[in-house]
Amino acid sequence: STLCRTGKKQRKELRVKGDAGTYVPRCCACQRLWSRYIGKKKCYTCGVPVLLCDSCLTKKLDKDPEKRKGLRCPLCVEQGVTVPAEEVEYTENGVKTVGKKDNGRGMGEKKRKSGKGVCVVAPSVLKWGGGHAKNKKLARKFKNVLCQYGKDCTRPDCFFDHPKRKG
Repeated sequence: STLCRTGKKQRKELRVKGDAGTYVPRCCACQRLWSRYIGKKKCYTCGVPVLLCDSCLTKKLDKDPEKRKGLRCPLCVEQGVTVPAEEVEYTENGVKTVGKKDNGRGMGEKKRKSGKGVCVVAPSVLKWGGGHAKNKKLARKFKNVLCQYGKDCTRPDCFFDHPKRKG
C-alpha cells in the first residue's frame, strides 16, 4: 500500500513501526507522509527529484523564488547545503566545485563565503568540466591578448590574438 492514500489508522501504525534505521517518505514542503513522485519537481540545491503531496503541488511552490528555497531533499537539509544547483557551474574532474558567482575561482572544500556566512555546495551536483569547455574558456580569456610571435605564429591552436593573420 502507498503512503499517500493512507488513513489515520495506517499513519499511526507507521509512526509506531518506524525504526530509527528506516526512512519514511514525506512531502518535502509540509512533511506529510507521502510516497508518490509526481510533478517533476527538483531539489533547489542538488537537483534530485523531491516528493510533493497534492496540496503542495497545487500551490506551485517552484514558481515563487522565495518558496522555491523550501523545496529541498532531506539529505540537503541534513547536510546544510545552501547553494542552488543552478549556481554550480561545473566540478573540475570532481576535485573542486566552480560556481558562476565566484568568477572561475574554485570553492575548494565545496564551501564558499558570502555576506551571510558560509554557503555549502552539494557534493552530488556533478556537472563535469574540462575537455572542450576548458578550451573555450581559455580562448575567451586570451582573445584580446596579443601573441608574442604576432603574424609569424604558426600554431593553429594558439589562443592569443593575431591581428594580421587570417584563419
